[in-house]
Amino acid sequence: GTQISLILGQKEVMDGNIILREMSSGVQEIIPLEKILNEVKKRLKK
Repeated sequence: GTQISLILGQKEVMDGNIILREMSSGVQEIIPLEKILNEVKKRLKK
């Protein structure tokens, strides 16, 4: 299944953030857009 989901709505675009949700736990974090690529790579290596 899917490990993570990225949620990008109008509010996130305006704030310069993206929501990263870990599907196994349901935990969500707000991550700055410029850091999302490194954050996704780090989490997929686990």
